[in-house]
Amino acid sequence: MKNNILIFKLSSIGDILMATPSFSAIRKTNPDSKIVILTGLWSKEIIINNPNIDEIIAIDENIFWNKRIFQIIKLYFKLKSYNFQKVYQMHWSPFFNLFFKLLAIPERTGFNRNNKGFFLTKTVDYTEGKKNITTIQSYIKLADNEYLKYPDNPQIFLTQEETSWAKNFLAKHNIKPSCILGVAPGGGKNPKTFMPSKRWPIEYFTKLSQMIANKNDCFLIVFGGDSDKDLSANITKHIANTNLINLTGQLSLKQTAALMAHCKLVISNDSGLLHLAIASGTKTVSIFGPTSPYDKFPKNDNNTFFFKAAECSPCYVNGNFPNCIDHSCMKQILPEAVFSKVEGML
Repeated sequence: MKNNILIFKLSSIGDILMATPSFSAIRKTNPDSKIVILTGLWSKEIIINNPNIDEIIAIDENIFWNKRIFQIIKLYFKLKSYNFQKVYQMHWSPFFNLFFKLLAIPERTGFNRNNKGFFLTKTVDYTEGKKNITTIQSYIKLADNEYLKYPDNPQIFLTQEETSWAKNFLAKHNIKPSCILGVAPGGGKNPKTFMPSKRWPIEYFTKLSQMIANKNDCFLIVFGGDSDKDLSANITKHIANTNLINLTGQLSLKQTAALMAHCKLVISNDSGLLHLAIASGTKTVSIFGPTSPYDKFPKNDNNTFFFKAAECSPCYVNGNFPNCIDHSCMKQILPEAVFSKVEGML
């Protein structure tokens, strides 16, 4: 009889994508087990078709953030029925460590962040922003201490239908794939938090987009979710150029990834779409300020970032941002500098 193993990872799209290489390590170290992931409805789509996952349990994660006790109890008994032998607890909160202890799962592996690895049977130390090990590698290390032997690129698995859809979309809109660039001006929003300080000023993104659109040989696609529509509209209303299409709020995550795979490069804030672009195999240029870029990327030459550390940055600590009205760390990164880097990468 197969052992049942649980992976627990809620929260943002970017975090889920950074965790995906660890799924391969978990499969390799548990080859005969059934691997189930418990995740949020918000990011379920990016796990579908992952060959290392046998079953997805997707929940409204607000049951935890809003303390919906009845629904938490209902989930408890559902998980209890699986008789899990091991859990990889990839969320930071020690509350979930206790939750899985109460489920009587014998092996409970997770992060010892700020000495809060309570109720776990095995811990991996984690400090945000370290330069010698990426967040992706830290996730892999939960399954295998020899984390360097695994590829550290985020993974998304598209069907043939999804890749064909992207090709047909480009043909339908007469977009030639010779030079397609993507911009993602939004992000910083997930079911638990809204972090607008992670966004480069929209006037900077608009100016950069104008400079890109004026390159007659390149086509610009604006990506984003429903909450980014106002930002994207600000870009498009200032660009009188037919070499641009605004797809904000119109695509699924898989469709976004399929189109990003045709882009020569994607420019983004520190957001889920940045990690989606990396997973699609596309080069990226990203803008960082309140968060540290040093542990966010695979160690290769396809992904570069801008980071002008102010005295107060990075200021993201343990899931929280201080109140900031200046955003000097983002304002110091000028569109001209980013455009110069983009040109050099094409």
